Amino acid sequence: MNIDSTKKILIASALLVLVLAGLNAGILIFIRNIGMSISTLEGEVVTMQAEVTQASKYKPEELQRLADSVAGHFISRSGFVGFIENLETAGRANRLAVTVHSVDVQPRSADAEANKADNKEIVNLKLETKGDWQDTIQYVRYLEHLPYKITIQNLILSTVVEGESVGGPVWQTQI
Repeated sequence: MNIDSTKKILIASALLVLVLAGLNAGILIFIRNIGMSISTLEGEVVTMQAEVTQASKYKPEELQRLADSVAGHFISRSGFVGFIENLETAGRANRLAVTVHSVDVQPRSADAEANKADNKEIVNLKLETKGDWQDTIQYVRYLEHLPYKITIQNLILSTVVEGESVGGPVWQTQI
């Protein structure tokens, strides 16, 4: 082999080693910069999570429980039959005879577009109870303390002439 060709191979090999070392150093610097950016972003995420946790005094499970509680204060279109049955059951539990005379359901808003997204309704009830004075007053108190917006527009209390119960006269309530 010739010395000239050996020098050329040696020079080419040295240049190749220098180019590969430069590429290796460039790739390592690029990876280090990406790693530092990721580390900085992770630190920002942890800081933001701490701020959100500190700003919210409720955990996600508690927020869901609160949301369910708020939703329980509204009667959906499919739930007002159960609501009426609960009123009747509560009346019977108070030893009252409860008769529902009419149920009028109206939307919360007169705007038809708003009603499409809103599944809540206003339920107007006309009902009658018969029973003892104390049971009747306790049932009216029960109605007033339901977790719904209750408006009693007309309440008529009267005694029934037909008979008396064990504790005194039978009271009739018309709501």
